[in-house]
Parts: sequence; structure tokens; C-alpha cells
Amino acid sequence: GEWSGYVPVVYIGGVAGFAFQANINNDLTLTGEITYAPAVGMHPNWTGYVFHGGYGLYLIYDVRSDLTINAGLRSLGWMPGLFIGFSF
Repeated sequence: GEWSGYVPVVYIGGVAGFAFQANINNDLTLTGEITYAPAVGMHPNWTGYVFHGGYGLYLIYDVRSDLTINAGLRSLGWMPGLFIGFSF
């Protein structure tokens, strides 16, 4: 039959990157990261190369011992986006 809906795509690769953290005060940390994640993959009709990874610059705020908020800029590939996250 014909494909309908999603077509499976398989990639395999690795990731390498650098990150830094700078403590602003006891509760606030500035974090930056850059990652490079090349991958090769197989689609039903072709074999290709794709780039994943990206960059980020965000703040981590310790609200209390069991709650942190992190917010800032992170990318998906080269496309930047704003995010906010909670850890508890």
C-alpha cells in the first residue's frame, strides 16, 4: 500500500559541546552552552547528513532547595527560541 501519515526516519550520531557556568550570587547562575551533533541517516529514499545541536544562554534561579527555575535562550539547530523550565 501507500505510505500515509508518518514516514520513519532513522539517524545515528553523537554530540560534543562546551558549557560554562558563572555564579552571580548564591541563588542565580548564568549558563552558556554550544553543541555540535552531526548525524547520518537513512530515509526510505535517500541517505543523508543532518546537523543538530545549537547554543543556549540562560539563567538558573534556585527558588528553594527543591525548586529551580531556568529561563533564557536555547536553539534547535540554528533556530533560536525562548524557554522557561522548572526543576523540582
